[in-house]
Amino acid sequence: MSLLSLPHPKTQEQTNTDLTTAWAPKFTSNHIQNTRGFYNPGILCYRNSAILVFLHSPLFLNWLERYYRAHESCGSEGKCLICGLYELCIAYWGTDPDKAAGFGGSLMSVWTRLRETSWSYAEEKDQQDVREFMDRLLEELLNEIDEEGRHELNEIFKMQISNDRVCLECSQVMSMQPDQRFFLAANFNPERSPGHDKIHELLTTPSHSMINCGQCKKETKHLLRERITYLPEILLVQVNRVFNVDRVSHRNHDPVKLADQLTIPPEMLDDTVKSAGGVHYELYGIVFHISPVAQSGHYTCAVKGPKGDWAWVDDHRNTWTDLKTVEEVFLDEGENAINWHTCVYVLAYRRLPLDRSLALGLQPLANNDDSAVQPTNDDETGKSGSFHTPTGDTPRGSPSNPDPGSARPSSSDDVRLDQTIRLTGRKLRWAVQEPVLIPEGCGPLIRIRRGRRVQYAELRLTLTCEATGELLTGKGRISLKPNIIRKSERTPEPVAVMNTRDIGTQTSPGTGLKVISKPQGITKDKSESRKPTSTGSRAQSH
Repeated sequence: MSLLSLPHPKTQEQTNTDLTTAWAPKFTSNHIQNTRGFYNPGILCYRNSAILVFLHSPLFLNWLERYYRAHESCGSEGKCLICGLYELCIAYWGTDPDKAAGFGGSLMSVWTRLRETSWSYAEEKDQQDVREFMDRLLEELLNEIDEEGRHELNEIFKMQISNDRVCLECSQVMSMQPDQRFFLAANFNPERSPGHDKIHELLTTPSHSMINCGQCKKETKHLLRERITYLPEILLVQVNRVFNVDRVSHRNHDPVKLADQLTIPPEMLDDTVKSAGGVHYELYGIVFHISPVAQSGHYTCAVKGPKGDWAWVDDHRNTWTDLKTVEEVFLDEGENAINWHTCVYVLAYRRLPLDRSLALGLQPLANNDDSAVQPTNDDETGKSGSFHTPTGDTPRGSPSNPDPGSARPSSSDDVRLDQTIRLTGRKLRWAVQEPVLIPEGCGPLIRIRRGRRVQYAELRLTLTCEATGELLTGKGRISLKPNIIRKSERTPEPVAVMNTRDIGTQTSPGTGLKVISKPQGITKDKSESRKPTSTGSRAQSH
């Protein structure tokens, strides 16, 4: 493994904090290369499809270039993920024919780095999941960049979600920790009627699970209620095509109807982000999983290029370009035609309108204080819309203030929060001490991933002067060094009402979350993933 000093130190300050969501002018030049696929030596169709989606994400590429140019780059021996992705972008889209011809070699720097780090556990000879690979790539980017870059990348890709569960027998509400995720999961309704499902209908399909109810004193059916408290610029969606019956995985083949745009309906949004008529996104990437079973198959993808045309790509074998609409992407009139609506697995959307300038890293986190409520009786449980996130590590967040009736004294499970706030260049300094609570089932205070020496924490801060109406708000990410205090050294903890919790990054699956199964991908014979060549507007390249 190469030894890299990360994050790279800055070589210049970023004087211009704005980024555009549209393709930069150099990507729309007549001299750039066309969309094409990567060589697949056997079972890397998932990698090739995922990388193509990232290479067709203009905001991500604009951010990547700005970050790369403001920091030192790696030397010739080994590349970090930032340097590798930037050089791959230049080789893939550049106007230099020599570099363009070797763009596959640039992919190897990215692949080598991922195999050394976040993707080291994946066996190259085994089938892998494209959604999991995309998750790991983004997580490794967050690990390798500086604090400012993490703020920006999170605002591009990560959504924030508040949620609770409602017992359908007694209506008790069980508050859960707010969540942050790269992917929304779209689940099929078990009682669906024949025909196409529209993607926005899948996103709002109610989700239920059997968990223990503290009031009923038994396992009961609960409804998951969720709200988006922050919408990212790039929205990634996973269509859950795997379901289990008697612990045996099966693949769902129901067709999914896609349109050029997706509207996130108001019922999915928290009041802090609600917009009249919903929030609008444009579809620009589709990853297909082609297989009759869940355990194996083949991944291909369709992506929207800098000039607005779609291209359908199957590794290095075939690329069909000049597809003008989503409908053309799904058109298949060949002898062995496939219903591509039944193969939709991962979707990539970018937020509208385009051509906006963004000041990333400066936006305050959404206020989640009213998003999770304490146990109560609620006769409107069926009126709450629901959407779903893939399960996995769950960063913890701030719940609402508890109902006064739910107040309790602090216990040995409580944590004392000591804060010191000082405004730089000012004679203003505050010291705040208060107890906070580790929710039941969340484990110890310290839980650090293997290979790390610190616990990272994401903080948000709002200072309001009611007399003058002034407001200061911001967020940050800091590292916390773990230690253990002997019991004799511990100071008595005050008896107080818990009325706030800080944002943490302790990771563990949320209680009762639904497991999202993932189809795997291996290379199949080309006849099993054949696209038509009879459509005159499609130019086939090899």
